[in-house]
Amino acid sequence: MNSCSQRLVTVTADFPTWWTGNTSIATASNTQINGVAVGTTDNDAQSINMYWGPKADSGGGDCPLSQEAPSAPTYVGPYRVEPISTTIQGAASCPAGQQGWSRTVQNQLQYANGAGYLVAGITMADILTIGGTNQLGISGTQTSSFQTDSNGSWPDTYYVCSRYCPSSGQTIELQTWTFNQIPLAHSNSLVYKCTSITIDGF
Repeated sequence: MNSCSQRLVTVTADFPTWWTGNTSIATASNTQINGVAVGTTDNDAQSINMYWGPKADSGGGDCPLSQEAPSAPTYVGPYRVEPISTTIQGAASCPAGQQGWSRTVQNQLQYANGAGYLVAGITMADILTIGGTNQLGISGTQTSSFQTDSNGSWPDTYYVCSRYCPSSGQTIELQTWTFNQIPLAHSNSLVYKCTSITIDGF
């Protein structure tokens, strides 16, 4: 918003200078940020001299000249883990007195736009922690580790056994991931029910 005219204006062309805080992570060219290596840095821009400030007719003086320099974080690398297919699912093999569900999926390491991070040999590790809803009475924290294939994916099995099954209850868990010990920005929400398991909405 132009504070003098009170009109919306596009100011992209008024920011001719772009850079990043660490060019070994990412570089900048005009409005395009280009990833170089996995990591986090800042991307910055600087404007030409622009008019910013109070309206001239508001009694607050005229609009001053200034050079704006916005900055934002830039993350380069994989962002999340999502299932790309379900291999098999059905009633789990549980101890006596319990019932539940089992679901084996093919997980994939992905960029933020959903494209696969197609690199083999990456060590993926997750931690599952129980959230505020635990109607199925699951206990403990679970951890596991996997190696990616050339599609950036691996098989993973999720299951629940509970003495409360069959019921309409559910347990919600938070799943956090690391790749080669680097934390991913996105965490998954898992919903366990007696007849289904949902992974981040899938």
